[in-house]
Amino acid sequence: MGANPPGPLFWVGRMRNKRGEKNKLSAFVPITWQMLNSEAFKKLSYSAAKALPIFLGKGRTDFHRSGRNSDGFVFSYPEARNRYGFSSKTFLGVIQNLISFGFIDPLKKGGLCGFKQGYNRFKLSERWRQYPKAEFESVSWDSFCNGKD
Repeated sequence: MGANPPGPLFWVGRMRNKRGEKNKLSAFVPITWQMLNSEAFKKLSYSAAKALPIFLGKGRTDFHRSGRNSDGFVFSYPEARNRYGFSSKTFLGVIQNLISFGFIDPLKKGGLCGFKQGYNRFKLSERWRQYPKAEFESVSWDSFCNGKD
């Protein structure tokens, strides 16, 4: 009798810091219904959809500040393999998928393209909002090499 209605898919809460101010996100990653219902999200592979919250969590420093991730974030193949269990081939597919549907943008390519000088650097993107409209700007990981697209 009287079952509770289902709650939101992902809950976003705030934590209070030592001064009692509510300005930090808790350990939850915010994924909006708009993102979940977007055409771009529906086209993601299973692995890319599974990895998206990890990318979103890495890219957010202050949820309420615009331009919050202009410096980007690093997500290396060893971290993807050792911490999250992605094989190198699967992680490459995840990167390509998230870039091609507009969830992340490449800033720097590490590894062989970067002459083994550093790791891949990404930033979160809002391009997914335009997918599949004519205004959607297509970006390819395969042709990207440290700022040259």
